[in-house]
Amino acid sequence: MKTSLLFLIGTLATGLPHAALAAPASCEQAQTTVQMEDCRAEDTRNAEKELQRYTQAAIERIRHAGLPPQTLASFQKAMSAWAQYRRAECVAIYDKWSDGTIRGMKAQECLIHLTKTRTHEIWRNWLTFMDNKPSILPEPQEETAKP
Repeated sequence: MKTSLLFLIGTLATGLPHAALAAPASCEQAQTTVQMEDCRAEDTRNAEKELQRYTQAAIERIRHAGLPPQTLASFQKAMSAWAQYRRAECVAIYDKWSDGTIRGMKAQECLIHLTKTRTHEIWRNWLTFMDNKPSILPEPQEETAKP
C-alpha cells in the first residue's frame, strides 16, 4: 500500500523506526521480510544522516566562500527539487512492486541509492576544490547498483 511507503519516507525526516517489530540481533540472520526491512531501514537512516552532514557542509562553504548571493538560494531550490524527485521515484518503485511483499525493500533500496548518489554529487560539486587542496569532507561511498 502506498501509505506504507509514504510512512517510510516520512521516517527519514523524523528518525522514527518504520516498523513496530524489532530487527534480529544480526541483519545477516534476518529471515522475514519485516526483519529485512527493519535492517534496511537502519541503512536508510544512516544514508539520510550522511546526506544531511554533507548538505550542511556545503551550505557553510557557500555562505563563507564569497560566492554570489543567489548561490545559496539556488542550492536550496535544487535540494528541494531533488527531494521531490526522490519521493516520486521511490513511490513509483513501490508501485512497480505493489503485488509483492518485497515492495518495501525495493523502495528502501531506491531511497538509499538516490540518497547516497546525491551525497556524492554534493561532495563533488560543493566540497572539493579545483587545485590539490583536500576536500572539506572525505569522499562518500556511492551505493552500488543492484539489479
